[in-house]
Amino acid sequence: MKYRVGLVGHCGFDSGGLIRATERALGDVDAVAINDQQHLEAELATLHLLLVNRLLDGTFVQSTGVELIAAVKARSDCPAMLLVSNHDDAQAAARAAGASEGFGKRDLRSPEAEACIRAAVGDGASS
Repeated sequence: MKYRVGLVGHCGFDSGGLIRATERALGDVDAVAINDQQHLEAELATLHLLLVNRLLDGTFVQSTGVELIAAVKARSDCPAMLLVSNHDDAQAAARAAGASEGFGKRDLRSPEAEACIRAAVGDGASS
């Protein structure tokens, strides 16, 4: 299966690392950089996973990744979501808002990050 992954509110440098992490975890991915609300709305129903930045780069209705996760979770076309942040308090808030267990940028190359990505989209993901 080819997974469509939305990289929400990340800069270009971080997006490259996130793409490689999702490829290691899931194999074949189609990664989409999303840096504004209109693009998010257009892509949302086509995505399997959102990797959401804690502090959003770009132009969104919400000011933080946790707020964006809560807003998306309320929709019927909600994909799986992870917060990308090294801050434990932000991770806890994201999980409370409806995200799966996330990881920080310093953990991009770790087996734990890959496990979080696979778990978010379901155990059937290939590695």
